[in-house]
Amino acid sequence: MKLANKLKHIFNYAWKVIILLTALNTFAAEDNPYEKFSTSKNITFKSTITWRVVSNVQAECDKESKRLAGKKFNYQVLGCSFWEEVEGNSTCTIITGKTTTMFSLGHETRHCFQGNWHE
Repeated sequence: MKLANKLKHIFNYAWKVIILLTALNTFAAEDNPYEKFSTSKNITFKSTITWRVVSNVQAECDKESKRLAGKKFNYQVLGCSFWEEVEGNSTCTIITGKTTTMFSLGHETRHCFQGNWHE
């Protein structure tokens, strides 16, 4: 009986590790800076973009999200973007820290043209 319990425990642990690794692999593939994507999903091809550089990215992104959507982010962010199209004019605001990466800025800029592309 003890061996059966140990095997059950090992199996449950292994299953959790497999799920975790699968989730991490999915996340990593989605955030691969070299992964190609189609522009057919664009919501616009022309937008006025404003880049706000702030000291506390999480606080500013949460504040802007709450103001526009009524809720905060439920995860840690390195940057965020908010876009809208009014009467054919597309505008987008990107928020990052005072130091950021080309990947983060590119990620947020993609939102300006494709909306919430990773949902």
